[in-house]
Amino acid sequence: MVAFANPRYLHFHTCGDYAPGEIAWSEFDASVQFNGRQFWKNGHYIFLDGSEIREIMTHHSIVHLPVRRDIGIPWPNLWSVGRQ
Repeated sequence: MVAFANPRYLHFHTCGDYAPGEIAWSEFDASVQFNGRQFWKNGHYIFLDGSEIREIMTHHSIVHLPVRRDIGIPWPNLWSVGRQ
């Protein structure tokens, strides 16, 4: 399983004659389950909150995994790009 760029952004391939597929869909703030186990909930990658992951983090002295929720260009900067 791979989470690209931001956990709020879900990108998956839907069909085609060869892997990974020729058509891809994008969805924001999705909830995803595989085999009854939830990995994303409303755009939060809750897989990282599981006890197995916490054990690995503790073993490797990782205290915190920062996850950014913002996507795109911050609004105030959008209009100032290229302007003096």
